[in-house]
Amino acid sequence: MNKLIDIIIPCYNNHDTLVQTLASILNQTLIDKCKITIVNDNGNDYNEIVNYYSKYMDIQEITRDSNGGPGVSRQFGIDNTDCPFLMFVDADDSFSIPLAIEMFYNKIAYNLKINLVIGRFFKEQANRSIVEPPLNIIFLFSKIYRRSFIEKFDIRFSDIRANEDVAFNTIYWLCLENEEIDYIDMPLYFWTFNKKSITRKDDYDFYYNDSLLGYVDNSIYIVEKAKELKLKKDKIDIKTIDIITHLYFIYNDLLNSPQAEKYRDKNTYAVIKYYNEVFKDCKNNMDEDLLKEQIIYHLDVKLDKFKKIIPHYTFVQFLKALEGAQYDSTKTY
Repeated sequence: MNKLIDIIIPCYNNHDTLVQTLASILNQTLIDKCKITIVNDNGNDYNEIVNYYSKYMDIQEITRDSNGGPGVSRQFGIDNTDCPFLMFVDADDSFSIPLAIEMFYNKIAYNLKINLVIGRFFKEQANRSIVEPPLNIIFLFSKIYRRSFIEKFDIRFSDIRANEDVAFNTIYWLCLENEEIDYIDMPLYFWTFNKKSITRKDDYDFYYNDSLLGYVDNSIYIVEKAKELKLKKDKIDIKTIDIITHLYFIYNDLLNSPQAEKYRDKNTYAVIKYYNEVFKDCKNNMDEDLLKEQIIYHLDVKLDKFKKIIPHYTFVQFLKALEGAQYDSTKTY
């Protein structure tokens, strides 16, 4: 039977959680149309698990020759599979209902205009309570992608280890027209709280040393890729402004949070880097009134998300500080 959906699962020694994830996939009504690929990011093999589940599903393990992180692993999975549709699942998560994959597939397969379908998801908190976040473009899970669209625009994961989902999904979104996205307004995926996952535990070292630097580097990658693809200038400008307003709150946090002190210099320099390599060009070539309008809009949108950060600098002071800061494009973090 021809397979229609590649399900890519990046793994690095996830043996204790992967079985639950695969059981969730096996329970799907459309399992016969799915090809499951475990991408081993140069950890211990999954032979025993694959051999067991191969009796019930089409499953394979492919192994990278070096450890590169989840983004590189997902890209390796894309490059070594060929089904017309793609889904990404984390090795400690699960689908929330047996109809989940079928619902995603039905939305994208029978409407050739649709190139991305986004579903809601459940999120398990550290205290085991369950919340239901709003529809989200950034996370890779609870979505189905059309492979031909990825190939058309050569959309690829960056090799940056942190915030790799930001780059891939933002570029994908920038390439889309509004009528090419569809939504499923119900939770079809369960994001498990795994205390071993560095992105879920309260780890200031990871946040300030990896995540923030990854966010900036991926943000630069997004804009450079969008320009390379010659996407609409207004979409690139709006995303550039969206990112600089996000960095405004991060900048205030960096200068005032005790936890940030250890990594303050390198993270502050990362913000300066984004200003010089991306935002300055946008600011200099955009209508001044439209620029102000977009900045005010994006700051307002982010106020709720960053309500715990009390800005000690206005946005104008923030831009002046970045403009006046020394910058050397050859300097690394």
